[in-house]
Amino acid sequence: MMESEQATRPRTYQWSALGGRALDQPRKVLACFWAGQLAGLAFLAFWVLVYLAFRRDRSFEYPIRIIATFWLGEGAIERPNALTYVFGVLINQAIPAFAWSMVYAWIVMSPRFPIRMSTCMTLGFVIGLAAMWIDVYFLVPPVMTVLHDKDYWWAALPRTWDWLAHIAYGLTLGWFYLALRPRIEKVRGFDPPTSNEF
Repeated sequence: MMESEQATRPRTYQWSALGGRALDQPRKVLACFWAGQLAGLAFLAFWVLVYLAFRRDRSFEYPIRIIATFWLGEGAIERPNALTYVFGVLINQAIPAFAWSMVYAWIVMSPRFPIRMSTCMTLGFVIGLAAMWIDVYFLVPPVMTVLHDKDYWWAALPRTWDWLAHIAYGLTLGWFYLALRPRIEKVRGFDPPTSNEF
């Protein structure tokens, strides 16, 4: 009797069981991954538009050069070339855009998280704030100081626009997830998939 009840009991997940969640819900992880990549490009596009419209003292691609300083140092600012912009985009997509999309995935994969427009966009907004606070204030300064003796991101980019850019990343992360999820998971609406789908 007990074995029968256990066999029919729906499968549950712990908040910390990221590995199990990812293996059981691979399409949801994939949706978050692509949403994060598109949101990362939106983050770059936001900075480009800011410098085109409001910061004409610098060239519009200046923020991408600042991102490239993580790998190339001051040379990315003073002597940019095609490789500078390639590195800038790749660093943005491979590190922060990817990492925060996986944080987003860890939360939306929980059976306790309701998949709705309001919840997904709110989560994206919170992820954007967290990315700004943790990355810009706590992670980037010591890493840049160790690598290049200077935090070029903090010194070069205005904080107000920085906050807005990270919020834009978070909101577009939530929006792209909602847009991509039904296509990638091949389900209608925003109902979470059942375990039988995998």
